[in-house]
Amino acid sequence: MKTYKVAVTWEVCGEVEVVANSFKAALKKARKDGTIPLPEGNYIDGSFKIDDEMSEYLNEGLIDRPSNML
Repeated sequence: MKTYKVAVTWEVCGEVEVVANSFKAALKKARKDGTIPLPEGNYIDGSFKIDDEMSEYLNEGLIDRPSNML
């Protein structure tokens, strides 16, 4: 048996605190600012996905292919 890497993604929902002069400014800052740390979050049901293309890339040279596909 071999071990393969499978690329996966999922979504989480959380909240961050942003210091700003107004609510609108806080939203703008949260969208723009890359320094806000990722919050703890809750898994969003049904968001787990497998990325087939990335998984194939991660396993180049390990994937068994039929001889007519070489």
